Amino acid sequence: MLIEEQSFQKLLSKAEEARTGSASSRIVIAFSQQSLASVSALSGEPPGRLLRRLATLLKQELGATYVIDMGSAQQLCLQEACQEFVHR
Repeated sequence: MLIEEQSFQKLLSKAEEARTGSASSRIVIAFSQQSLASVSALSGEPPGRLLRRLATLLKQELGATYVIDMGSAQQLCLQEACQEFVHR
């Protein structure tokens, strides 16, 4: 579920359903590098540590299954595109 497409209240209700066992869904929260950098600048916390702390909080309080940094996905896509280009 994307916050851009759904409301924050909808996210909270899905989290409550997952926590009570009435839904068999997984909650995955992904942070863009820009979002992490912005919050990092405001908090004075390094981005890596900030992500770990957010992951712990969101897993414990919201019941998130995964909390990920989209930077890793971007790097993986770039590597795959480079390998495909070299192969051709």
